[in-house]
Amino acid sequence: MEEREHEKEKETESKRRADRRSDDHDTPDGGAAGKGGPTIDAMDVDDPPTQSAGELSPERIEAFNSLFGQHMRANHLDTLSIDRIEEAVNSRADVRYTSAEINVLLEKLQDANRVMIAADGMVHMIS
Repeated sequence: MEEREHEKEKETESKRRADRRSDDHDTPDGGAAGKGGPTIDAMDVDDPPTQSAGELSPERIEAFNSLFGQHMRANHLDTLSIDRIEEAVNSRADVRYTSAEINVLLEKLQDANRVMIAADGMVHMIS
């Protein structure tokens, strides 16, 4: 449901920007206002799309789960910050995981009741 709301907000914002651009940059002769053509406001640049678990290959998901689990077991940890998880996993990964990927993967583990992610950024293993 949040995804639909986010998409609707992006759509509304895009329409507003398009209206603003046509109002602000059009001249009577149909060209762009100002020297050098149109400029791009900071609001005109869309955020990069967030990574979803569906975009991660099963091999990449399994590699993360393995590296994460090995680190937690080898160090006898029940709780670890997301930042420390990122450091630990990426120190042994063939291809680095982005923060967004790690967050998606941890949420996937939380959905499977394997971990609990606290509001303070701490990840707690569930036995």
